[in-house]
Amino acid sequence: MEKIRHLGEERVMKLIIRYSAPAIAGMVIYGLNRIVGTMFVGKFLGRGAMAGFTVANSIFMIILACVMLVGTGSSVLISITLGKKQQKEASRILGSALSLGFIFGAAIIVIGELFAEPLILVFGGRGESLAYGVTFIRIFLASTIFSFWNTTLNSAIRAEGQPGKALMTNVVSFVLNTLLMPVFLFVIPMGMAGIALANVLSQLALTPWLGIHFLGRKTILPLRVSDLRIDRHYAARMLSIGMAPFFLQFIGATLSLVTNNIIRGIAGDLGLAVAGAVFSVYFLLIMPLQGTSTGIQPIIGYNHGAKFHLRVRKTVFAALAFTTCVCVAEALFAVVFREGLSGLFTSGDTSLIALGSKGLVLVLAAFPLMGVQFVGSSYFLATGKSAQALAVNLFRSLFVLVPILTLTHFWGLNGLFLSYPLTDLLVCVLCAVLLYGGIRKSAEDTPAREAAGAA
Repeated sequence: MEKIRHLGEERVMKLIIRYSAPAIAGMVIYGLNRIVGTMFVGKFLGRGAMAGFTVANSIFMIILACVMLVGTGSSVLISITLGKKQQKEASRILGSALSLGFIFGAAIIVIGELFAEPLILVFGGRGESLAYGVTFIRIFLASTIFSFWNTTLNSAIRAEGQPGKALMTNVVSFVLNTLLMPVFLFVIPMGMAGIALANVLSQLALTPWLGIHFLGRKTILPLRVSDLRIDRHYAARMLSIGMAPFFLQFIGATLSLVTNNIIRGIAGDLGLAVAGAVFSVYFLLIMPLQGTSTGIQPIIGYNHGAKFHLRVRKTVFAALAFTTCVCVAEALFAVVFREGLSGLFTSGDTSLIALGSKGLVLVLAAFPLMGVQFVGSSYFLATGKSAQALAVNLFRSLFVLVPILTLTHFWGLNGLFLSYPLTDLLVCVLCAVLLYGGIRKSAEDTPAREAAGAA
């Protein structure tokens, strides 16, 4: 436990940088992984393949929702438990999460293989894009159990105070995937099946890499066979905490179902390819915010568990300032280089570049405020306030349907892209109000000795 005492003692900004920098780098690498895949598909397999890949990624969001249900829930619960100096209980939480991941992953594989084609059809795949989407998702499903395990183990490494090790996991995954994709495209010409197989093999290779860590001496969460038995109490708590990010991703997948079909009705495969390009860039720009959110979770969770409420508030305010600066810089960069960014996903399709450049500017209109959402959600999750996190995520995901259905009727694709900043603006206001209420309540609960010490 001495290894993580610094979470309650070091300067807050130093801790944020120490934990968020590797997390940001890891999430950016994760985003680049998606960008590289989309680039290979768009440049070498064509517009139809990119449309199918976009549809398949919508189904991937459902898988990711289930992964986050277990991975995020266990990570937050481990951080809080370690803050209470309950090391053995934290190991039992990790073991329960791994067993749940196996059960959930196996169920997803069976269901996905049985209903792959109907799912691609429902999410907007037709003709050429349907064939490409089914090919990708049927092979990609084989990585599901490994995705559960890898996400859970990597989150636990970060929770026990080793963000650098967690970063290396993302680097290894990115390098493997980037090296394998051209092999299965050019050396062994497998087309879309090769893109999916590269993803599966890169996930498979990570599992022993991460598993060895928890069998060694450098971990404070040593895994034993007895820990793999599912503890109902801890399983219920981690699923309760993970419900907010689960619903965020799941409703996002449902939203993709609606938008994919709207886009297909407006512009066919071209529209789906444009949306794939725009939201791939948007997804990458969000990764530093997600990384900061991930990085501050163990800091907030530990100090909340230790009842160091002043440190929790300092962490929140510092993170808000940091993410706002990042958002402004990223938005300016994307607007200035919008045509070059859109051109990454095609081999000279001028229509895609023109529509993608305009869409990117529209979708980023409220981006400078996005930090409030991510820091707020991280605070609610790390302090066990899953209801507030769920409220923010549900509001965003459900409300965005209203402007999408309204604005696309009048302005087509432009209306679709504009609906996102409009929603982001309103959600930031809601999140700020809830965050202020939570911070104010914690101020009332601050022990007099901590307030005196801070003074």
